[in-house]
Amino acid sequence: MIPVDNLNEYKAPVLSPRELIDTFPEAIPAIKRNLKLLKKLLGPAEKTLSELTQLNLDEVYKANFSESAIENIWKHAASYLYDQIIPAAKKRIAFLEMLLRIYEIKGAGLSDQPLNISKAKSYPIENLIQVDHNGFTTCPFHSEKTPSFKVYRKQNRFHCFSCGADGDSIDLTMKMNSLDFKSAIKFLNEK
Repeated sequence: MIPVDNLNEYKAPVLSPRELIDTFPEAIPAIKRNLKLLKKLLGPAEKTLSELTQLNLDEVYKANFSESAIENIWKHAASYLYDQIIPAAKKRIAFLEMLLRIYEIKGAGLSDQPLNISKAKSYPIENLIQVDHNGFTTCPFHSEKTPSFKVYRKQNRFHCFSCGADGDSIDLTMKMNSLDFKSAIKFLNEK
């Protein structure tokens, strides 16, 4: 169980690239699509930016701006594209390529027992914690006299109106048993 003092400081675990591939093998097609799209967009963006820097400011529509104002606007826009957008896109491309390399190295089988996230999420929360007929109980993460922990049976989600804790059956299992994401999924799938 997570101590009450640390409840508001809870952060989801950061998974390594290998853990991401192990945990979400169904994401490989989406990774391939995103990678293809980013590469398709990055090339023309770099070319267009290069062409725009060659424009003569006299050809730019000046409206009511002074030439120095237009130069400043253009310098800031070009700087933002060169310094922020294009490097971020390149970094994302490198990350997605790394994920695909990990997948290819591991071969067709990602792990002995792929994680079944949807099965774990569908595990009824009321099987993990006892609730009354209205779906309320006392929160397992702090002491209280009046139940403020609500389980929404149809959505299979929970929310504590006192401490703000909320999530699904995986989140509850992680918080109640101090488990990481993969361990919580395995725990729920074995029930």
